Amino acid sequence: MMQRLRRHRLFWVGVLYFAQGLPFGLFYDTFPVYFRQRGVDLQEIGVLSLLGLAWTLKFLWAPAVDRVRGHRRWMFAADLGMGLVLAAFAARAGVGPWALALVAGFTVLSATNDIAIDGYTIELLPRREFGRANGLRIGFYRVGLLAAGTVLMLVDHVGWTAAYLAAGGLVALLGLACLAAPPERAPAAAGRGVRAAVELRAIARRPGAAAIVAAFLCGAVWLADRAAGWSQGHPGFWGWVLAAAALPVAASAAWRALSPGGDGTASVDITRGPVFGALFEMLRRPGIVPVVLFILTFKLADTSMGFMIKPFWVDCGFSPGQIGLVSVNIGIGLSILGGLAGGWFTD
Repeated sequence: MMQRLRRHRLFWVGVLYFAQGLPFGLFYDTFPVYFRQRGVDLQEIGVLSLLGLAWTLKFLWAPAVDRVRGHRRWMFAADLGMGLVLAAFAARAGVGPWALALVAGFTVLSATNDIAIDGYTIELLPRREFGRANGLRIGFYRVGLLAAGTVLMLVDHVGWTAAYLAAGGLVALLGLACLAAPPERAPAAAGRGVRAAVELRAIARRPGAAAIVAAFLCGAVWLADRAAGWSQGHPGFWGWVLAAAALPVAASAAWRALSPGGDGTASVDITRGPVFGALFEMLRRPGIVPVVLFILTFKLADTSMGFMIKPFWVDCGFSPGQIGLVSVNIGIGLSILGGLAGGWFTD
């Protein structure tokens, strides 16, 4: 039976997306309770939540993961690293700068794991199975979140040290499981069709495209600055950032004016590039601006307050086990039922 399951592609979709959901749940559900119980100020916990921007900014290193290949090895390394981070929390009680560095490393590793899992799954499955796989992906991701709630419930019975060790062991075990997954298929010939160097050279010859990339990267710096506070105490920080963004745009315009004939990159389709191709392809779609604005704002309340709900329950006197049971597991269970009911009504 187990051998037959291991040969089934959808079985691995469930395993991998459970492995993706668990670290996310540990970050958003377990860490806030731990830090609040250790007396960390609410403002500092709010700043800590901004480390979750690693999941937002993972597009910056996703091309590197995809180019190096070996998605199963990326998953194993990321899971093993997260397991070591959790073991470090188990071995060293309290909080401090070391804890902030560990959480930052944890989020980067988890985001990298997400990149590898998504890339591997797309290559593993034939297109006809994408629909069923998507349902499994969402379901097992939420099961991973439920497992993070169970870690909180363990705290009441065995303490933080043992709970962190159990979580770290489970994450590391999932990494080993990833190595047992079926080998990934080779990508379609030449990937997206345009090499990164050619794509970047084509963007550099188009001032409009260069301006879009510069604005996009400025937005990424702004998000990172909210977490790292680079601009604090440096009044000229944003002036330098804007100057650095304007310089390549001006250079692109000058290059275009001085060599109108070009170097053969004028015909390059930048939407097929491996770095910014997805961005330009998205921007070409009709009505994309209101769609993007909706995507950025409809979850604003959840993303702004979600990380602070658990410290609120701690301040109200609830134990980690009670928070894990009610605020995490029952809450997620009800959201799963709500999703099923919504799907039934709209079917």
